[in-house]
Amino acid sequence: MQLSGPVNKAAQWFAEQMIAGAANGHIDRNGRSFNQRLADCGYDAFWSNASGEALAGFGSSDPSFGSTPAQALGSMTANTPNHQNGLQAPVGWQCGGVGYSSNLSPAVGQLRFAWVVVVAQYGSANCPQPVTGGGGTTPSPSPSPSATNTPTATPTKTPTPTPTPNANYNGQVRLNSGWNLVTLPAGALTDILDTARGCFSAVYQMEGDHWRRYVPGAPAYASNLSISTGGAFWILGTEANCGLIPI
Repeated sequence: MQLSGPVNKAAQWFAEQMIAGAANGHIDRNGRSFNQRLADCGYDAFWSNASGEALAGFGSSDPSFGSTPAQALGSMTANTPNHQNGLQAPVGWQCGGVGYSSNLSPAVGQLRFAWVVVVAQYGSANCPQPVTGGGGTTPSPSPSPSATNTPTATPTKTPTPTPTPNANYNGQVRLNSGWNLVTLPAGALTDILDTARGCFSAVYQMEGDHWRRYVPGAPAYASNLSISTGGAFWILGTEANCGLIPI
């Protein structure tokens, strides 16, 4: 198996949709199943039909429950009625992608975690946009649940929702629900955003021609941005809609 850029994009997009409550089983808010999402994220449309998707969703007040790859894999491979576990995957599936997202639901004070694994066949030895070591190819951030724009067959490289800009860092950021364009100082993101815990689910910054991403609690292959060198960042605010936060 190889990690593949387009497969990672499809998996990450749907994980964020699960957290946003915009998924019904394997069907997204646009009525698409995993094979259609794969094609829309740049995978060959013919081979996207030879694909599969495994989901794991958790809700808990305990941040250690549902946040680890081992827990996600255990849920995906459990033998339960009407559940096709991962041990049934055909040998021909060679390209894979992993998505992870989390959020805090203020209505019930519950942490929510979503994991998505997508696997697909391909017509050559090397998968499209192979990723080595994990996290090398990250998706274009998806719109917030309230945004009207939807992914197209050629995903854009930059977030498309209207930003809430902070022109200069001045010791505080504004994090509303959805995408926020902010300026952060240099340092470890865990320290910089410590006071904003529960107010965001992902942080993105463009480096060269690709995105780097910080997702609280995610493993290294899903979160490859830990140190800020300063500058502009896209931050996905949660439903908590925290507003102005000192950092």
